[in-house]
Amino acid sequence: QKNAQKYDRVWTVFDYRSGDSAFVEYADHRLVERIDMKNIFKSKGFSLLELLIVIALIGILISLGSVSYSSAQKKTRDARRQADLKSIQDAFEQYYADNSGKYPTSASCTASTTYLPAGIPTDPKTGTAYTITCDATGSTYCSCSQLEGTTTAGNATDASCTFGAGAYWCVKSRQ
Repeated sequence: QKNAQKYDRVWTVFDYRSGDSAFVEYADHRLVERIDMKNIFKSKGFSLLELLIVIALIGILISLGSVSYSSAQKKTRDARRQADLKSIQDAFEQYYADNSGKYPTSASCTASTTYLPAGIPTDPKTGTAYTITCDATGSTYCSCSQLEGTTTAGNATDASCTFGAGAYWCVKSRQ
């Protein structure tokens, strides 16, 4: 203590009996300040209840976000399916214009790479090529895909081009 009085230093004193520590500062041979460390640490931090509430709120926000993200993915894939089928329809209509008013027959029911340079588009979820059905005489064709995000927003009720509100999107010959 003589050194503390002499040099005006700050010391930490730990009381082994109570487990309490305090800062003791000596200045001009007098005790200036004593801070009870237990009271300082009582006011800091969050309670367990506060932490649980925050974790629950974060969980709710994450679940809402994942549901929105999932439905947005379905809508995006459905839009891609409709665009792919529209490109198939455009290719077959070009084929019709270039081949004297005939679509491909059931024996050759595909548009060549002249009309679909990348080949027949594939479903964005399964990766399989869309099925195209042509008749034997080359007078009609049909191609359908099932939509994910809805059961009534499609233009067909099944994959055989039966048109009406349903879960399928189909394109067929325009002529």
